[in-house]
Amino acid sequence: EVSKRITFLPFFYRCRHLLLTRNEIEAELRKCVVPSQNNHKLCEAMNYSLLAGGKRMAPVLCLTCCGVFGGDPKAAMPTALALEMAHAMSLIHDDLPAMDNSDLRRNMPSNHVVYGEALAILAGDALLAKCFQYIAKNTKGLPASTIIEVIIRIGNCISEEGAVAGQVQDLLLRERSDVTPEQLRWVHKHKTAVCVKAACVTGSLIAGANNHEIESIGKFGESLGMAYQIIDDLLDETSSVDAVGKPVGMDQNRSKVTYISLIGSEEAKSEAHRHINDA
Repeated sequence: EVSKRITFLPFFYRCRHLLLTRNEIEAELRKCVVPSQNNHKLCEAMNYSLLAGGKRMAPVLCLTCCGVFGGDPKAAMPTALALEMAHAMSLIHDDLPAMDNSDLRRNMPSNHVVYGEALAILAGDALLAKCFQYIAKNTKGLPASTIIEVIIRIGNCISEEGAVAGQVQDLLLRERSDVTPEQLRWVHKHKTAVCVKAACVTGSLIAGANNHEIESIGKFGESLGMAYQIIDDLLDETSSVDAVGKPVGMDQNRSKVTYISLIGSEEAKSEAHRHINDA
């Protein structure tokens, strides 16, 4: 049974383990993008965002879910690092003036503020390409079919079926007064939850989880991602720049539709709790 193999709470509350995992991720990330004579500025821009800290949620989930199903987290490390590269790309592009127009990320100037829009876009492009190259080149001891499936899953989560589609719909819904909760859930599912789900699923695939287990861990990741996005929206409304490391109140300033603007803070909190309970 899945319940006999998935022991989420004991595993996720092992804070020492998670801290060690995160420290290992940070050390490995520093080895990923190595500049040469002709690409020094590009690599500098890539590393500026890739090594800027943050929660490292995707790689931690990938490694953790691999361990939950009895796999070797070392085999999942290339995928974990690649997920962080893709995430860094999304943050660089999200902050651009044409997108969210944010000048601050993780208490640091956004990539385009430091390196200019053109180089920031190219740094994001390079990180996304590096993501897939890194998995294919560095994953050891797994069947080729598993590596291909991992690459497909990550590609799907970013593509026109995933986060890019979510970002487009997010832009299209701005300044509209007729947005429904169902439309907003679609955006959250495709912009955020799909990426959290991919981190959980890829780690589980690498461990050799069966189809039923993959489906279960996918539902967990999707619910966790939905809750995360709602909480992020709540923090934008109620927190401070120092606490979250980026400008607050930006959603309202951009006329962006959120659960808070649509159904209010209290109902948004209840929605987040429902997703957490589902996870």
